[in-house]
Amino acid sequence: MKRKWIALLIVTLLMSSLACSLTGILKGVEEVSEKAQEVVAEVEDIAEESEDFVGDAADSESGTGNFDPSALDELDSYRMTMVMRFKHDDGTTEENTLESAYTRNPSASHTIMTGMMGADDESKMEIIQIANEQWIQMGEDWIYSEVPEDEDSFSNAMDFDELNEEALEHAKDLGKETINGIRCRHYLIDDEYYLLDAEDMVGEVEDGTMEIWIADEKNLPAFTVRIEYEVHGKGSDSDTIESFYMTMDVTDVNTNITIEPPTEAESGGGAPDDIPMLTDAHNKTVMDDVIFYETDNDFQFAVDFYATEMVNAGWSGPETVMSMDNMSMQNWTKGDRTAQVNIIGDDETGAVSITIMLGQ
Repeated sequence: MKRKWIALLIVTLLMSSLACSLTGILKGVEEVSEKAQEVVAEVEDIAEESEDFVGDAADSESGTGNFDPSALDELDSYRMTMVMRFKHDDGTTEENTLESAYTRNPSASHTIMTGMMGADDESKMEIIQIANEQWIQMGEDWIYSEVPEDEDSFSNAMDFDELNEEALEHAKDLGKETINGIRCRHYLIDDEYYLLDAEDMVGEVEDGTMEIWIADEKNLPAFTVRIEYEVHGKGSDSDTIESFYMTMDVTDVNTNITIEPPTEAESGGGAPDDIPMLTDAHNKTVMDDVIFYETDNDFQFAVDFYATEMVNAGWSGPETVMSMDNMSMQNWTKGDRTAQVNIIGDDETGAVSITIMLGQ
C-alpha cells in the first residue's frame, strides 16, 4: 500500500507542476471505472497535503523566481516521460512508467500508465482525451465518456501563490546546462526539508536529493524540463522500500504531434447506429454494452421518445418490466440482440438519466 501511496503522490505532484491534470478525467464513468475513480480520489487527497513539493523546489531566491508554473500552457505540444523505480530492502525492484503526449490546438492528451494499479501489476491503463471526448482503456475494453466543459486536459496547474516561502530558500543554483536539447538552469535540493515524510517510502531516511532543470531560452517559457529525485533509507519491514528513484523528462517541445481516437474503440460516441439517443444527450459514458447519458427533457418526453424511436430503428417490443412515477424499465429485442432501456427522473431536480444495456 505504501508503494501505491508514493507512486500516486509523485504522479500527482508532477502532473500538477506540468500543468496537466489527471484529476477529473474519469468523471462520469461508472461501474467499470470504479477502480480508476478510487485512484483519482486518493491522488486528490494526497495532493492537498503535498502541493508544495515540486513548486517549492523550482522557485528559490537563487534564480528560480523566473519559473512559470503555467508555462506548459504556452507550448504548442510536448511529450512527458516519467519513470519511477522502487528498490525494496530484500533487493527486489519494481518500476512504474507514465508516458504522455499533449497538444494545445486541438486540446488533446494521450497518456499510458504501466504498473500503477498495485503490487505485481504489469497491466496498462491508457487515456486519450480530445476536446470534450475521452477514451479510457483498462484491460481489453475502451470506455468512452464526455469531459465536462470546465475540465481542461492541457492545463489546471496548482496554485503556486500559496508556496511555502521558507522552502524557496533551499534551492541551489548549479548553473546552466543543455537538457533534452533545451538550455536550462540547473537546481539542486538536498535539504531534509524536501524528503516529504520519506520514512513512509524507505523506512528510516538516510539521505535524499532532488535536481530540477528549468528551461532558460529566449523563445521558450520557463517550464520544468527534467526532474531527478532519489531517496535512500533503512527498510523497517518486508514491505518497506529501501530506495526510491524518479525521473521526469519533457521532450519534443513544439513538434508535430498527432493525437487521434483509438482505432479499436467505437466511433460517434460509442453507441450503435440503431440505438436512438436524444439530441441534447450530455455527460455520455459508453462502457462496452452499457450506454449512459443525461437529458434536459422531462421524464415523459424521454419515455415517449424511446417508445417511438426504438420501433423506427427496427426493435420489437417493448416488454415493460417496471413503470412508475419517474422510473421506466423496458426490454426490446432485435433478432438475437436485446436492449434494456432504463429511464429515471429526479423528483427534486427534474434531471433525467437514461441507461441502455445491450445484450445477446
